[in-house]
This record gives sequence, structure tokens and C-alpha cells, in this order.
Amino acid sequence: MRHIGLQGQIGLISVLIGLVMPAVSHAESNCLPIRFDPGRSSATIHGMAPPDTATCYSFTAAANQTASLEIAGNNMMISVIGLGDDRLSWTFKTEARTYDCIVGQQFRSVTTEPYTLTLSIR
Repeated sequence: MRHIGLQGQIGLISVLIGLVMPAVSHAESNCLPIRFDPGRSSATIHGMAPPDTATCYSFTAAANQTASLEIAGNNMMISVIGLGDDRLSWTFKTEARTYDCIVGQQFRSVTTEPYTLTLSIR
């Protein structure tokens, strides 16, 4: 393992803050609600992730349900606000509340990347 030193650590922290801040500020604005078709407990969203921003989605769950989120696509990640950042999938027990999740490119590229977001609540 290579030691990067204090200067390298400060640089790395600055880069990480730069990547997270657009997602956080976007989460504070209006998120797109994920709605299920009647009689369904899952939804699939196809979208395009621009290189310089993330998309916020929201969904509401009852207490003690199991929510499963999965993102598919090249260079994609999903973060659930208040639970954690930067994963390909999340499965967790819910509280009775609305959750916000951020979908974006894991490493910024110069092109827009397609993705598929799947949410199921059981």
C-alpha cells in the first residue's frame, strides 16, 4: 500500500467534496417521485446521467418494509440520503417516511451515460 502524505490526503478530500456537493445540493431541490403502477411493488426507471450532475429520486415507504434499489449502467452509482453513498445496490428495512436517492456517474466522464434504476418495496 502506498502512503500519499498529508498533501495528497487534503487533495483527495477536496476531490471527494467536489463530487458529493452537487449531489447534496441537488437533493435539497425537488426530487422526482418514483411511483408504482397499480398492484405493483416495484418500478423501473430508464434515464441518462449527465457528466456534471446527478438526478434525485424520492419514494415513500411504510415502517418495517424491505426496500431494494439497484442501478445498472456503465460508471453509475446510487446514494441514499441519510444511509450512505456510492453503491450499485441497497437493501434496507424502512421507516415510515420518504427517502431521497441520488443517481449519477461514479467517476465523471465527458459523455452522458444511460442507466436503469430498479426499486422494489416489499
